[in-house]
Amino acid sequence: MNNEKQDIDPRERLLDALNDPETSPEEWEELLSEEDNIQTLHLLRDCRKAFIREDASSKTDPNKAWDKFMQKRKVEMQKRYRLLSIMLITAACIILVIGILLSPSSSVDKDVFVAFKPGTGAGEVILSTNNGQRVILSSSQVDTLLERPIDLLQKNKMLDYRQEEKTKIPEIHTLQTSCSSFYQITLSDGTQVWLNAESQLIYPSLFTGEERVVELCGEGFFKVAHDSLRPFKVKVENIVTEVLGTEFNVSGYKDEVHVYTTLVNGKVKVATTGRDMTLLPGEQCVLDTGDGSMIRQQVDVDKIISWKKGKFILEEQTLEQIMQKLARWYDITVFYQNPALKNKVFKGSVPRYAELRQVLNILEKTGEVQFHIQNRTVIVKE
Repeated sequence: MNNEKQDIDPRERLLDALNDPETSPEEWEELLSEEDNIQTLHLLRDCRKAFIREDASSKTDPNKAWDKFMQKRKVEMQKRYRLLSIMLITAACIILVIGILLSPSSSVDKDVFVAFKPGTGAGEVILSTNNGQRVILSSSQVDTLLERPIDLLQKNKMLDYRQEEKTKIPEIHTLQTSCSSFYQITLSDGTQVWLNAESQLIYPSLFTGEERVVELCGEGFFKVAHDSLRPFKVKVENIVTEVLGTEFNVSGYKDEVHVYTTLVNGKVKVATTGRDMTLLPGEQCVLDTGDGSMIRQQVDVDKIISWKKGKFILEEQTLEQIMQKLARWYDITVFYQNPALKNKVFKGSVPRYAELRQVLNILEKTGEVQFHIQNRTVIVKE
Protein backbone atom coordinates (compact mmCIF):
# COMPACT_ATOMS: atom_id res chain seq x y z
CA MET A 1 0.00 0.00 0.00
CA ASN A 2 1.19 3.54 -0.60
CA ASN A 3 2.17 6.01 2.13
CA GLU A 4 -1.14 7.88 1.84
CA LYS A 5 -3.11 4.74 2.72
CA GLN A 6 -0.75 3.90 5.54
CA ASP A 7 -1.42 7.31 7.11
CA ILE A 8 -5.15 6.55 7.34
CA ASP A 9 -6.42 5.16 10.62
CA PRO A 10 -6.40 1.31 10.48
CA ARG A 11 -10.12 1.16 11.22
CA GLU A 12 -10.85 3.39 8.26
CA ARG A 13 -8.60 1.32 6.02
CA LEU A 14 -10.50 -1.77 7.13
CA LEU A 15 -13.87 -0.24 6.26
CA ASP A 16 -12.51 0.98 2.91
CA ALA A 17 -11.42 -2.58 2.11
CA LEU A 18 -14.80 -4.04 3.10
CA ASN A 19 -16.60 -1.56 0.89
CA ASP A 20 -14.24 -1.84 -2.11
CA PRO A 21 -14.65 -5.01 -4.25
CA GLU A 22 -11.33 -4.19 -5.95
CA THR A 23 -9.29 -4.55 -2.77
CA SER A 24 -6.29 -6.60 -3.86
CA PRO A 25 -5.14 -9.88 -2.27
CA GLU A 26 -1.94 -8.12 -1.17
CA GLU A 27 -3.93 -5.44 0.64
CA TRP A 28 -6.04 -8.06 2.40
CA GLU A 29 -2.92 -9.95 3.43
CA GLU A 30 -1.49 -6.77 4.93
CA LEU A 31 -4.71 -5.82 6.71
CA LEU A 32 -5.22 -9.27 8.22
CA SER A 33 -1.62 -9.48 9.35
CA GLU A 34 -2.37 -6.82 11.96
CA GLU A 35 -3.77 -8.21 15.21
CA ASP A 36 -5.73 -5.00 15.92
CA ASN A 37 -7.59 -5.37 12.64
CA ILE A 38 -8.56 -8.96 13.42
CA GLN A 39 -9.88 -7.91 16.82
CA THR A 40 -11.83 -5.06 15.21
CA LEU A 41 -13.45 -7.53 12.78
CA HIS A 42 -14.54 -9.73 15.65
CA LEU A 43 -15.85 -6.69 17.53
CA LEU A 44 -18.02 -5.80 14.53
CA ARG A 45 -19.24 -9.36 14.39
CA ASP A 46 -20.07 -9.45 18.12
CA CYS A 47 -21.97 -6.16 17.72
CA ARG A 48 -24.02 -7.84 15.00
CA LYS A 49 -24.88 -10.78 17.26
CA ALA A 50 -25.82 -8.50 20.15
CA PHE A 51 -28.03 -6.39 17.89
CA ILE A 52 -29.89 -9.41 16.55
CA ARG A 53 -30.45 -10.75 20.08
CA GLU A 54 -31.84 -7.44 21.32
CA ASP A 55 -33.94 -6.61 18.26
CA ALA A 56 -34.81 -9.77 16.39
CA SER A 57 -37.90 -8.11 14.96
CA SER A 58 -35.97 -5.25 13.34
CA LYS A 59 -37.06 -4.41 9.79
CA THR A 60 -33.82 -2.61 8.97
CA ASP A 61 -32.65 -3.14 5.40
CA PRO A 62 -28.93 -3.91 5.89
CA ASN A 63 -27.89 -2.85 2.40
CA LYS A 64 -29.67 0.51 2.60
CA ALA A 65 -28.32 1.06 6.09
CA TRP A 66 -24.77 0.33 4.99
CA ASP A 67 -25.03 2.65 1.96
CA LYS A 68 -26.44 5.42 4.13
CA PHE A 69 -23.64 4.97 6.62
CA MET A 70 -20.91 5.02 3.97
CA GLN A 71 -22.33 8.20 2.45
CA LYS A 72 -22.30 9.86 5.86
CA ARG A 73 -18.76 8.68 6.36
CA LYS A 74 -17.63 10.24 3.07
CA VAL A 75 -19.05 13.59 4.14
CA GLU A 76 -17.20 13.40 7.41
CA MET A 77 -14.00 12.49 5.60
CA GLN A 78 -14.37 15.49 3.35
CA LYS A 79 -14.67 17.71 6.41
CA ARG A 80 -11.49 16.05 7.68
CA TYR A 81 -12.99 15.41 11.09
CA ARG A 82 -10.98 12.25 11.47
CA LEU A 83 -11.82 11.58 15.10
CA LEU A 84 -15.52 12.18 14.63
CA SER A 85 -15.52 9.86 11.63
CA ILE A 86 -14.02 7.07 13.70
CA MET A 87 -16.65 7.59 16.40
CA LEU A 88 -19.41 7.39 13.78
CA ILE A 89 -17.92 4.16 12.48
CA THR A 90 -17.96 2.59 15.92
CA ALA A 91 -21.51 3.71 16.73
CA ALA A 92 -22.92 2.73 13.37
CA CYS A 93 -21.55 -0.81 13.64
CA ILE A 94 -24.27 -1.75 16.12
CA ILE A 95 -26.96 -0.96 13.54
CA LEU A 96 -25.23 -1.71 10.30
CA VAL A 97 -23.29 -4.90 10.75
CA ILE A 98 -26.39 -6.93 9.87
CA GLY A 99 -25.48 -6.47 6.25
CA ILE A 100 -21.70 -6.39 6.52
CA LEU A 101 -19.63 -9.13 4.90
CA LEU A 102 -18.95 -10.78 8.24
CA SER A 103 -20.21 -14.10 9.51
CA PRO A 104 -21.07 -14.67 13.17
CA SER A 105 -18.60 -15.59 15.87
CA SER A 106 -18.10 -14.88 19.54
CA SER A 107 -14.42 -14.96 20.40
CA VAL A 108 -10.96 -13.90 19.24
CA ASP A 109 -8.18 -16.48 19.19
CA LYS A 110 -4.64 -15.12 19.22
CA ASP A 111 -3.03 -18.43 18.31
CA VAL A 112 -3.14 -20.29 15.03
CA PHE A 113 -6.65 -21.56 14.37
CA VAL A 114 -7.44 -24.58 16.55
CA ALA A 115 -9.60 -27.12 14.75
CA PHE A 116 -12.66 -28.27 16.64
CA LYS A 117 -15.77 -30.28 16.03
CA PRO A 118 -19.01 -28.29 16.47
CA GLY A 119 -22.34 -29.52 17.74
CA THR A 120 -20.83 -31.02 20.89
CA GLY A 121 -22.11 -28.41 23.30
CA ALA A 122 -19.63 -25.71 22.34
CA GLY A 123 -22.36 -23.20 21.59
CA GLU A 124 -24.84 -21.82 24.10
CA VAL A 125 -28.57 -22.43 23.90
CA ILE A 126 -30.54 -19.79 25.80
CA LEU A 127 -34.15 -19.87 26.98
CA SER A 128 -35.75 -16.51 27.82
CA THR A 129 -39.23 -15.80 29.17
CA ASN A 130 -41.38 -12.69 29.13
CA ASN A 131 -41.13 -12.45 32.92
CA GLY A 132 -37.41 -11.76 32.71
CA GLN A 133 -35.95 -15.23 33.18
CA ARG A 134 -32.89 -16.09 31.07
CA VAL A 135 -31.44 -19.58 31.37
CA ILE A 136 -28.46 -21.17 29.64
CA LEU A 137 -29.80 -24.66 29.01
CA SER A 138 -26.35 -26.24 29.14
CA SER A 139 -26.00 -25.11 32.75
CA SER A 140 -25.83 -27.88 35.34
CA GLN A 141 -28.23 -25.85 37.52
CA VAL A 142 -30.88 -25.40 34.85
CA ASP A 143 -33.49 -27.43 36.75
CA THR A 144 -33.31 -25.10 39.74
CA LEU A 145 -33.17 -21.96 37.59
CA LEU A 146 -36.42 -22.76 35.81
CA GLU A 147 -39.32 -21.70 38.01
CA ARG A 148 -42.02 -23.29 35.88
CA PRO A 149 -42.67 -27.06 35.71
CA ILE A 150 -41.10 -27.71 32.31
CA ASP A 151 -39.80 -31.23 31.85
CA LEU A 152 -36.22 -30.66 30.66
CA LEU A 153 -34.67 -33.82 29.26
CA GLN A 154 -30.97 -33.02 29.41
CA LYS A 155 -29.98 -36.41 28.05
CA ASN A 156 -31.80 -35.78 24.78
CA LYS A 157 -31.19 -32.02 24.72
CA MET A 158 -34.91 -31.44 24.49
CA LEU A 159 -37.40 -29.12 26.18
CA ASP A 160 -40.82 -30.72 26.51
CA TYR A 161 -43.88 -28.56 27.19
CA ARG A 162 -46.52 -31.29 26.86
CA GLN A 163 -46.99 -31.47 30.64
CA GLU A 164 -47.83 -27.78 30.99
CA GLU A 165 -50.86 -27.26 33.23
CA LYS A 166 -53.85 -26.10 31.20
CA THR A 167 -54.94 -23.75 33.98
CA LYS A 168 -51.76 -21.67 33.85
CA ILE A 169 -51.52 -18.38 32.00
CA PRO A 170 -49.33 -18.90 28.93
CA GLU A 171 -45.96 -17.17 28.80
CA ILE A 172 -44.00 -16.17 25.72
CA HIS A 173 -40.72 -18.05 25.56
CA THR A 174 -37.74 -17.45 23.29
CA LEU A 175 -35.31 -20.24 22.45
CA GLN A 176 -32.04 -19.12 20.88
CA THR A 177 -29.14 -21.16 19.55
CA SER A 178 -25.68 -19.72 18.98
CA CYS A 179 -23.02 -20.73 16.48
CA SER A 180 -22.04 -24.42 16.66
CA SER A 181 -25.25 -25.43 18.42
CA PHE A 182 -28.68 -26.84 17.67
CA TYR A 183 -31.64 -27.83 19.81
CA GLN A 184 -34.78 -29.96 19.79
CA ILE A 185 -37.99 -28.92 21.50
CA THR A 186 -41.49 -30.34 21.89
CA LEU A 187 -44.23 -27.71 22.13
CA SER A 188 -47.32 -28.01 24.29
CA ASP A 189 -49.43 -29.47 21.43
CA GLY A 190 -46.86 -32.19 20.72
CA THR A 191 -45.27 -30.44 17.72
CA GLN A 192 -41.55 -31.18 17.48
CA VAL A 193 -39.08 -28.52 16.35
CA TRP A 194 -35.39 -28.90 15.50
CA LEU A 195 -33.65 -25.51 15.66
CA ASN A 196 -30.46 -25.07 13.61
CA ALA A 197 -27.42 -22.98 14.56
CA GLU A 198 -27.80 -19.21 15.07
CA SER A 199 -31.58 -19.41 15.08
CA GLN A 200 -34.38 -18.15 17.28
CA LEU A 201 -37.86 -19.49 18.00
CA ILE A 202 -40.55 -17.47 19.81
CA TYR A 203 -43.54 -19.47 21.05
CA PRO A 204 -46.14 -19.66 23.86
CA SER A 205 -45.56 -22.07 26.71
CA LEU A 206 -49.14 -23.23 26.10
CA PHE A 207 -51.18 -22.89 22.91
CA THR A 208 -54.64 -21.36 23.43
CA GLY A 209 -57.20 -19.91 21.06
CA GLU A 210 -58.06 -20.91 17.51
CA GLU A 211 -54.56 -21.13 16.04
CA ARG A 212 -51.03 -22.13 17.01
CA VAL A 213 -48.47 -19.46 16.10
CA VAL A 214 -44.69 -19.38 16.46
CA GLU A 215 -42.06 -16.97 15.10
CA LEU A 216 -38.78 -18.07 13.54
CA CYS A 217 -35.55 -16.31 12.70
CA GLY A 218 -32.99 -18.69 11.20
CA GLU A 219 -33.71 -22.31 10.30
CA GLY A 220 -36.00 -24.90 11.82
CA PHE A 221 -37.52 -28.26 10.93
CA PHE A 222 -41.13 -28.70 12.09
CA LYS A 223 -43.03 -31.94 12.67
CA VAL A 224 -46.47 -30.54 13.39
CA ALA A 225 -49.00 -32.40 15.53
CA HIS A 226 -52.29 -32.71 13.62
CA ASP A 227 -55.18 -30.56 14.83
CA SER A 228 -57.90 -29.95 12.25
CA LEU A 229 -59.46 -27.21 14.37
CA ARG A 230 -56.31 -25.16 15.01
CA PRO A 231 -53.92 -24.43 12.13
CA PHE A 232 -50.20 -24.18 12.92
CA LYS A 233 -48.44 -21.04 11.62
CA VAL A 234 -44.74 -20.22 11.36
CA LYS A 235 -43.96 -16.52 10.90
CA VAL A 236 -40.70 -15.26 9.41
CA GLU A 237 -41.15 -11.48 9.54
CA ASN A 238 -44.19 -10.86 7.27
CA ILE A 239 -44.10 -14.36 5.72
CA VAL A 240 -46.48 -16.97 7.11
CA THR A 241 -46.39 -20.73 6.53
CA GLU A 242 -49.68 -22.38 7.55
CA VAL A 243 -50.38 -26.09 8.09
CA LEU A 244 -52.72 -28.44 9.96
CA GLY A 245 -50.30 -31.31 10.49
CA THR A 246 -47.21 -32.03 8.42
CA GLU A 247 -43.40 -31.97 8.22
CA PHE A 248 -41.54 -29.09 6.64
CA ASN A 249 -38.35 -27.03 6.83
CA VAL A 250 -38.13 -23.23 6.95
CA SER A 251 -34.91 -21.26 6.49
CA GLY A 252 -35.06 -17.49 6.89
CA TYR A 253 -31.83 -15.96 8.18
CA LYS A 254 -31.53 -12.19 8.47
CA ASP A 255 -28.33 -12.10 6.43
CA GLU A 256 -29.96 -13.86 3.47
CA VAL A 257 -32.32 -12.34 0.90
CA HIS A 258 -34.50 -15.44 0.46
CA VAL A 259 -36.77 -17.46 2.73
CA TYR A 260 -36.92 -21.14 1.79
CA THR A 261 -39.92 -23.30 2.75
CA THR A 262 -39.57 -26.99 1.88
CA LEU A 263 -42.38 -29.53 2.32
CA VAL A 264 -41.53 -33.10 3.34
CA ASN A 265 -45.08 -34.42 3.58
CA GLY A 266 -48.62 -33.12 3.93
CA LYS A 267 -49.54 -29.69 2.57
CA VAL A 268 -48.54 -26.13 3.49
CA LYS A 269 -49.47 -22.65 2.33
CA VAL A 270 -46.83 -19.93 2.24
CA ALA A 271 -48.23 -16.41 2.27
CA THR A 272 -46.92 -12.86 2.27
CA THR A 273 -48.53 -9.52 1.49
CA GLY A 274 -50.87 -10.07 -1.46
CA ARG A 275 -49.36 -13.41 -2.51
CA ASP A 276 -49.52 -17.05 -1.50
CA MET A 277 -48.42 -20.47 -2.70
CA THR A 278 -49.54 -23.99 -1.73
CA LEU A 279 -46.84 -26.65 -1.69
CA LEU A 280 -46.99 -30.41 -2.20
CA PRO A 281 -44.38 -32.90 -0.90
CA GLY A 282 -41.00 -32.43 -2.55
CA GLU A 283 -41.65 -28.80 -3.45
CA GLN A 284 -39.88 -25.71 -2.20
CA CYS A 285 -41.05 -22.10 -2.16
CA VAL A 286 -38.26 -19.55 -2.60
CA LEU A 287 -39.48 -16.13 -1.51
CA ASP A 288 -37.51 -12.96 -2.22
CA THR A 289 -37.77 -10.74 0.86
CA GLY A 290 -37.00 -7.68 -1.24
CA ASP A 291 -39.82 -7.71 -3.78
CA GLY A 292 -42.01 -10.46 -2.32
CA SER A 293 -41.79 -12.63 -5.44
CA MET A 294 -42.19 -16.40 -5.12
CA ILE A 295 -40.93 -19.30 -7.20
CA ARG A 296 -41.76 -22.99 -6.88
CA GLN A 297 -39.14 -25.66 -7.47
CA GLN A 298 -38.76 -29.40 -7.07
CA VAL A 299 -36.06 -30.40 -4.59
CA ASP A 300 -34.61 -33.46 -2.91
CA VAL A 301 -35.98 -32.95 0.59
CA ASP A 302 -33.44 -35.32 2.13
CA LYS A 303 -30.69 -32.98 1.01
CA ILE A 304 -32.51 -29.90 2.33
CA ILE A 305 -32.92 -31.37 5.82
CA SER A 306 -29.52 -33.07 5.87
CA TRP A 307 -28.39 -30.61 8.59
CA LYS A 308 -30.81 -32.35 10.94
CA LYS A 309 -29.07 -35.67 10.21
CA GLY A 310 -25.50 -34.46 10.61
CA LYS A 311 -24.49 -33.61 7.03
CA PHE A 312 -24.08 -30.66 4.70
CA ILE A 313 -25.38 -31.85 1.33
CA LEU A 314 -24.69 -29.18 -1.26
CA GLU A 315 -27.06 -29.19 -4.21
CA GLU A 316 -25.91 -26.70 -6.84
CA GLN A 317 -25.13 -24.08 -4.18
CA THR A 318 -22.91 -21.05 -4.58
CA LEU A 319 -19.73 -20.76 -2.55
CA GLU A 320 -21.28 -17.82 -0.70
CA GLN A 321 -24.25 -19.97 0.39
CA ILE A 322 -21.93 -22.77 1.47
CA MET A 323 -19.65 -20.48 3.47
CA GLN A 324 -22.62 -18.86 5.20
CA LYS A 325 -23.62 -22.29 6.51
CA LEU A 326 -20.07 -23.11 7.58
CA ALA A 327 -19.71 -19.73 9.30
CA ARG A 328 -22.79 -20.35 11.44
CA TRP A 329 -21.73 -23.87 12.32
CA TYR A 330 -18.00 -23.40 12.85
CA ASP A 331 -18.14 -19.90 14.35
CA ILE A 332 -15.85 -18.27 11.78
CA THR A 333 -15.52 -15.10 9.71
CA VAL A 334 -15.17 -15.39 5.92
CA PHE A 335 -13.37 -13.00 3.54
CA TYR A 336 -13.13 -13.27 -0.23
CA GLN A 337 -10.01 -11.93 -1.92
CA ASN A 338 -12.04 -11.84 -5.14
CA PRO A 339 -15.82 -11.24 -4.70
CA ALA A 340 -16.44 -13.16 -7.95
CA LEU A 341 -15.59 -16.36 -6.06
CA LYS A 342 -18.90 -16.09 -4.20
CA ASN A 343 -20.78 -17.10 -7.34
CA LYS A 344 -18.90 -20.35 -8.04
CA VAL A 345 -21.28 -23.31 -7.82
CA PHE A 346 -20.48 -26.57 -6.01
CA LYS A 347 -22.28 -29.82 -5.31
CA GLY A 348 -21.51 -32.74 -3.08
CA SER A 349 -21.64 -33.84 0.55
CA VAL A 350 -19.52 -32.90 3.55
CA PRO A 351 -19.80 -34.25 7.10
CA ARG A 352 -21.25 -31.76 9.57
CA TYR A 353 -19.20 -32.99 12.51
CA ALA A 354 -15.81 -33.04 10.83
CA GLU A 355 -13.13 -30.52 11.70
CA LEU A 356 -13.26 -27.35 9.62
CA ARG A 357 -9.96 -28.00 7.82
CA GLN A 358 -11.30 -31.37 6.63
CA VAL A 359 -14.39 -29.72 5.17
CA LEU A 360 -12.36 -27.03 3.41
CA ASN A 361 -10.01 -29.68 2.00
CA ILE A 362 -12.98 -31.35 0.31
CA LEU A 363 -13.90 -28.06 -1.39
CA GLU A 364 -10.27 -27.44 -2.38
CA LYS A 365 -10.11 -30.77 -4.21
CA THR A 366 -12.32 -29.27 -6.92
CA GLY A 367 -9.39 -27.06 -7.94
CA GLU A 368 -11.73 -24.06 -8.04
CA VAL A 369 -10.86 -22.46 -4.72
CA GLN A 370 -8.32 -22.39 -1.89
CA PHE A 371 -8.65 -21.44 1.77
CA HIS A 372 -6.27 -19.91 4.28
CA ILE A 373 -7.18 -19.97 7.99
CA GLN A 374 -5.86 -17.18 10.18
CA ASN A 375 -7.14 -17.21 13.76
CA ARG A 376 -10.91 -17.62 13.25
CA THR A 377 -10.94 -15.94 9.86
CA VAL A 378 -11.12 -17.98 6.63
CA ILE A 379 -9.65 -16.22 3.60
CA VAL A 380 -11.01 -17.50 0.29
CA LYS A 381 -8.52 -17.47 -2.60
CA GLU A 382 -8.40 -18.56 -6.24
